[in-house]
Amino acid sequence: MSKLSNSNNDNGGKQAKEPQPGMPRWVKVSLIIAIALLLLFVIINITGIGGKHGPMRHFGQTPPAEQMRAQHP
Repeated sequence: MSKLSNSNNDNGGKQAKEPQPGMPRWVKVSLIIAIALLLLFVIINITGIGGKHGPMRHFGQTPPAEQMRAQHP
């Protein structure tokens, strides 16, 4: 038998398993960026660096309806 006609006989008739390809680079980079942003968000919220957030942040202590009445009598 010729080696050209049946190349699977070179390794005892068993096909060599090719290693499974790993995770693509863009997936790894995206995952690292997402984890970094999540950690940054958690650290900012725990330490209070970002300040107070919420609907009343820009209005001060006065409710918005009372501010509107004060601005437009």
